[in-house]
Amino acid sequence: MKADHPPMLELAGVSGGYGKTQIIDQIDLSIGAGEFISLLGRNGMGKTTTVRAIMGIAGWVHGSILLNGSEICGAPTHIIAQSGIGLVAEGRRIFPNLTVAENLDAFAANPHHHTNPWTMDRVFALLPTLGDRVKSMGETLSGGEQQMLAIGRALMTNPKVLILDEATEGLAPTVRTLIWQILAELKDQGLAILAIDKHLGPLGALSDRYGILHKGRLVWRGTPSELGDQPKVIAKYLGV
Repeated sequence: MKADHPPMLELAGVSGGYGKTQIIDQIDLSIGAGEFISLLGRNGMGKTTTVRAIMGIAGWVHGSILLNGSEICGAPTHIIAQSGIGLVAEGRRIFPNLTVAENLDAFAANPHHHTNPWTMDRVFALLPTLGDRVKSMGETLSGGEQQMLAIGRALMTNPKVLILDEATEGLAPTVRTLIWQILAELKDQGLAILAIDKHLGPLGALSDRYGILHKGRLVWRGTPSELGDQPKVIAKYLGV
């Protein structure tokens, strides 16, 4: 967390799972306004469950999750979203039978009365490709366009924190580059961002800090440059 910013999102001792199975154990994590934090780790190590715990959609969650100082752990998912967390979920999950405009409008909200809220016009200014496809049905969009729409929908909720779960997965390199550029602009605008991704190169250019998950525990934290100086950590926890 940057020294001049209080935590926008803070997890303390967060554990969670499904049924009798515990997936994550005692996760501590904080994100300040304008910070970009990346969660790293091999598949199946608890990254998505951490996101689901934050959003109230894991099977069960214990611990404390503070959003701008208010406890949200245990709150219903729609209340958590309304409180100020925008999620770009793995797999995009747009509405295929609605147009781009209808997809965006379905998520439009400004519950905290921002003076410069995200509107459809502002989303199109950031994501001009969507503006060109405004009347197109979601199912007709390319994978990259659908991911842009998923990001635009999350922004339409006017979040305090944006969470992206594998937002560049399966996309062409040129589209991935465009998404990195968009996220850099959002960071510059002061949005707190938590990302799960595998591409260390572009993540290193954006991230203030990394957290590495291994078997449900946060086993390493530090800056991208600090991780770059520890090839054994990379090989142990991130290598194929």
